[in-house]
Amino acid sequence: MKLNFECISYEGGYYHGILKFPKEYPFKPSSILMCTKNGRFKTNSRLCLSMSDFHPETWNPMWSVGSILSGLLSFMLDSTQTLGSIDMSEQQRKILAKKSLEENVKDKDFRTLFPEFVELYKTKKEQQTKNEIGGIIQSDRSVPSTRSLSSPQDETSYICVSIAVVIVALIAYLTLFAPTKQMQF
Repeated sequence: MKLNFECISYEGGYYHGILKFPKEYPFKPSSILMCTKNGRFKTNSRLCLSMSDFHPETWNPMWSVGSILSGLLSFMLDSTQTLGSIDMSEQQRKILAKKSLEENVKDKDFRTLFPEFVELYKTKKEQQTKNEIGGIIQSDRSVPSTRSLSSPQDETSYICVSIAVVIVALIAYLTLFAPTKQMQF
């Protein structure tokens, strides 16, 4: 599944959440919580969505984890207000998107479940430090700064692939750890 976040307020963001499945799943819906500040949903609070435990009457047992995540993404891009939603400006959401990976790596569960994103964060911080040091050295020499090694298109492609990997990992996690009836994404 490829998710394209270009030209919207969540571009470049890394969003972590939890699906809590009842014992009766798939015949009853899960609860959905977001852990990452995003400007659309409250964090660590159940979300009232048509595919969540707030609306068991609309739940369809045929819906997969992928369907739930697609619905969550669709609602994230919408502006309809509901229990658990908040309304921040596009600019505020863009700021939160830029800070999202750094905020996520502070969370113990996120670090345990997604070590590849912890490594990505470390790599980005190292590159940022090198760029800052390089910028200081270059400004001392009056040489214009060089362009970043990766283009925005490369980064967007990496993010889309990363999201797809997370979704595949979610399905595998649910299959392997179904008795716990809780999954983080």
